[in-house]
Amino acid sequence: VSSKVLWLTGTRVPAVELALHSLLRDVEHKGLKANIGWMMKAYKPHKEAIECFKNASIGECREEKDRHAPIVITVMCALAAIARDEGLMELSLALYMESMELEPLNFQAALGFFSCMLYSARPHVAVTHIFKFLLDSPALTHARITHMHFPGKVPNSHLQVNLQAAAHQALGIFKRVPIPSYLLQPSDVKAALSQPWPDIRIVHDEHGASTITLMEGHEAAPQSMPPTWLETHSGSAAPIPFLDTLVFGIFFVLVKCLFAIGRIDVVNYLVSVFGPLKKFIAIPLSKSIVANEAAYFWCIAAACQYAVRFHELPEPDREELFSNYIYCFGDSHILSVAWQPFVIKGKKYLSIPLVATGLKIWHLRKESTFYPRVTLSRMAAEIPKGSKVLICIGELDIRESLLRVVDGAKYKSIKEAIAAIIVQYDEATKSMAGNMDHMYVMYPPPILPETRSLTNMFWKALDAMFAAPSFPTNVTAIPTAFALTADGYRLKDEYVLDGTHLAPSCVKEFGPYM
Repeated sequence: VSSKVLWLTGTRVPAVELALHSLLRDVEHKGLKANIGWMMKAYKPHKEAIECFKNASIGECREEKDRHAPIVITVMCALAAIARDEGLMELSLALYMESMELEPLNFQAALGFFSCMLYSARPHVAVTHIFKFLLDSPALTHARITHMHFPGKVPNSHLQVNLQAAAHQALGIFKRVPIPSYLLQPSDVKAALSQPWPDIRIVHDEHGASTITLMEGHEAAPQSMPPTWLETHSGSAAPIPFLDTLVFGIFFVLVKCLFAIGRIDVVNYLVSVFGPLKKFIAIPLSKSIVANEAAYFWCIAAACQYAVRFHELPEPDREELFSNYIYCFGDSHILSVAWQPFVIKGKKYLSIPLVATGLKIWHLRKESTFYPRVTLSRMAAEIPKGSKVLICIGELDIRESLLRVVDGAKYKSIKEAIAAIIVQYDEATKSMAGNMDHMYVMYPPPILPETRSLTNMFWKALDAMFAAPSFPTNVTAIPTAFALTADGYRLKDEYVLDGTHLAPSCVKEFGPYM
């Protein structure tokens, strides 16, 4: 309350300092976060907002003689995260960049910055920044993880790897193949060319292919240790250190960005580096600060086994796939249909994934500013008018929200909560379908047994939505009940991917609807 009063009386920096002072003592306080978000939205010129919040961060840490102290970075990263959650992506990116200017190799700021670039629908630009960061980080030359339970090993076993060498090799693979022009969206190219680093170049040839050239002079990987995991021993065992966990997060965001732009070849290499560690680190990482990044990594690692490796296709097949695209957007379940050949009315289409992390149908409300909604809006704006699209949203609403909102008395029953969500989905679908040649709506997959009864209720509500006379004729429903066994109790083996997503083999069931 005091910070808001200060703000309203015109003393903005002290107001933000006071809010930060309280936030640092209770980082999960929703009221404080909302208050700071309100202050951020009150600024129209972003330059003034950046200056105000940067000064407030340093002011809150004024007892620190060194303005580069970790606490300053922590405060600025907290502000950047609030800006991101409020949908103020440019302000968030700017605050993260300010943090990295203070400490260029800070893992916390870097992970936030790269993730925010991905959420801003700029995967290509994020890739270039991540590669440069990894190649400039000497701490990665001798990265080490520890775990107390290596099967058959002594309790104090360690695994050590040169992750910088892995980054070098991944970059080498990345630079071998020109990038198809459809993968470079207009805003992505503009953003890449406007970056301050002069070693990023995007060149288009007469055939429409594009090449990114970056980090010249970094081709030779250091040979002090190969990019494979070597077992070592020491006198004591310890959990994965905080900074090492963030490093995993940065590599996993790189994999997510590479998958988003179709570089399955580079993803497969990085999966070969980190994949063998799953039995050692999957559980610790699932409970860490990079749990979301880790979950995406293991899912992508599994999905890559099914993806079209179009860099290996004969030229005629590659040309046919590159001529027709179906844009698939939604939550993480889009990974199940990414980079697959669709056959629509006898014609082959390549599915291009546009993933909005954490997207729920509830975020499609007009008043929503949460960053998944911003990500979706930016990606949808890049889809050419008259395209074919597939959308899959709703599983997160079913799994995370329905019971919570009824338990919190926002709705009297599950049926009423579902009806409210369907209203939002109906409006959003009609709005998006207006600019498209055809839209396919994939029903939320029936993944978890614990929520299957809710999923069935949601499916029935979707059936009613599609049966309405006013529903657009260029929208087709794709039910996902085919994935269940006849008794409806479990997924068929051929559709099991990682325990939380359908296997890409599900695409073959779409034929009758296309």
